[in-house]
Amino acid sequence: MVVLHSKIREIPPDHRGGYDLEVREIQAEGDTYELAKAKLESLVPEKGWQMLWIGRY
Repeated sequence: MVVLHSKIREIPPDHRGGYDLEVREIQAEGDTYELAKAKLESLVPEKGWQMLWIGRY
């Protein structure tokens, strides 16, 4: 069993910076890394969010 976790955040509207963006932590598990990663990616909202990194427990 593979357990992955990630931080996701809202995508800023532009590159000027200074925005207070929401950040969330998500987690998924699967029998293989690939399955866990696919589940993790499916938890990221389709529009307006990006995955910052993936970690493994």
